[in-house]
Amino acid sequence: MSQEILLEARELIKHKRIDEARKLLRTIPLDSTAQKWLAKLDEVAPEKSLTERVGEIEPLRKPKPIADVIYIEDTNRWEMFRQIGAYLSFLLAGFVLGLLVSNLELSVGDVSIGGCDSQMKNWWDDEAEAVIVEFLDTAETAGATSRGSLSPIVLELRGIQRDFERLDYPDCGQTERDLLNDGISFGVDGYNSFLGNQEFLADVQFEDATEKLTEAYDLLFDRGVFADIRLSNPDAYIW
Repeated sequence: MSQEILLEARELIKHKRIDEARKLLRTIPLDSTAQKWLAKLDEVAPEKSLTERVGEIEPLRKPKPIADVIYIEDTNRWEMFRQIGAYLSFLLAGFVLGLLVSNLELSVGDVSIGGCDSQMKNWWDDEAEAVIVEFLDTAETAGATSRGSLSPIVLELRGIQRDFERLDYPDCGQTERDLLNDGISFGVDGYNSFLGNQEFLADVQFEDATEKLTEAYDLLFDRGVFADIRLSNPDAYIW
């Protein structure tokens, strides 16, 4: 049940429906992953307080006497000009700040300052996620398949491994990419060893795969990437 809720919450987060995701995650207070995700959401998209929400509501105003309106119109006109000037100054300051922030995206060596999290999110959404999900789906199928019928699935897993190896990736995300690649490789090797009746070796390889994939999941999460929950503990969800 928790896994289905986490998957649904993850889709909401991907579509920027943060409040809905937060509400859904709170329905499973005993799930450690849900609490971890809530903490991350509070970090990257803090929830508005009741005071802030009330402050956004336009208060009702009493109608002014007609005798006051003529005088107020002149006063408001000058106030309007003052506010326009302040707004233009604000826009100019924002433009200058934007230039400063964009400069932080410049690379120093192979490290992109301030921009790597964004690069990794784009890489995950545009390229890596589909391959990883395909691997997890196929590995889950392999885990429910008898030894005699496993051979074609292992070949399919090898093909997915090669697909992942061919993906381009941001230089600053090499650690995450290598962990994912090693985890996939160990997982495929584990099924191959199981296919060859080397069950002890298969167990060791599955443990190595779990360690690599879990570490990759944690690093991606720190960058604000909400990866497939199965990646957080393949030993529980997959093998």
